[in-house]
Amino acid sequence: DLARNESIARQQTHEIETLYKTAPVGMAMVDRNRRFLKINQHFAGLNGQPIETHIGRTLQEMIPSLAEKMERPITEVFERVDAVVNLEASVRLQGEGIRDFLIDFYPYEEDTMITAVGIILKDVTELRRLEKELRRLMDELQHRVKNTLATVASIVNQTVGTQSDRAGLIDTLKMRIGALAATHNLLTQRNWKDASLQAILDAELTPF
Repeated sequence: DLARNESIARQQTHEIETLYKTAPVGMAMVDRNRRFLKINQHFAGLNGQPIETHIGRTLQEMIPSLAEKMERPITEVFERVDAVVNLEASVRLQGEGIRDFLIDFYPYEEDTMITAVGIILKDVTELRRLEKELRRLMDELQHRVKNTLATVASIVNQTVGTQSDRAGLIDTLKMRIGALAATHNLLTQRNWKDASLQAILDAELTPF
């Protein structure tokens, strides 16, 4: 039984080591004094120091900007013996711009005692940038749609005031809205820039 248990322990240790080396996220483990017990290269790379330099040193010593964000959730894990997940943190690392992280904290137990807190850190900087860009594009699209609808409403109002018969009203509306659509297509093809005034006038006046 002893040999079997030792074999299982070695296998588990090997699996953990492999996970730390290959995981595409930052992974670390800290004790109650916030000293690093274990850390992988993704995590260590945040301050450009090798893994060995972190072991035995505190979060505050090695990555002070992140240590401030992590202090409260680490304390909660030790006190509540429960995981804290999806903490969002935006920090400015040394020599870099602001980076966005999503961080999970979980208790590590030995003999029913919480001896350490595991940390999983995911860099979501690019994801957050894309989300902001998507929101900007959606806001711009909404603005342009509102402007287009306002223009169509104006065309309808002006046309109704100048056409007395139904057939003439419909034909005029078709031409004017068709001209608006042609201009919109021209601007879209040019990515809403660099369209010449002559080209816009041609698109507007062609239906007439």
